[in-house]
Amino acid sequence: MRAILLDLDGTMVDSDPVHAAVFVDLLAGYGREIDADYYYLEIHGRQNAAIFADLLPGEDARALSLRKEAMYRERLDEVAPVAGMAEFVARVRGAGMRLGLVTNAPRANADA
Repeated sequence: MRAILLDLDGTMVDSDPVHAAVFVDLLAGYGREIDADYYYLEIHGRQNAAIFADLLPGEDARALSLRKEAMYRERLDEVAPVAGMAEFVARVRGAGMRLGLVTNAPRANADA
């Protein structure tokens, strides 16, 4: 094996609590009250455009998606690496292996 590919959200970093909090805050501005349980049951794993089309019909789902991701990036200081990830990365690099990052997240999130 010469390289390891790691997914960003949920594998390298524990980002779900921040994504949930951003959805709670953003939707509250439109009179939609949700909580973390709702996020994990109804939103988690879905594409933003589909989420906003369902929850806020008549609104610009693409613009809301861009706003949601910008709000997430503003809160990156709240996103923590998954326990043991730093040590794992160090071991992989110490073994001379290459690492690759894969993600379904927007490029701006991965870059940040």
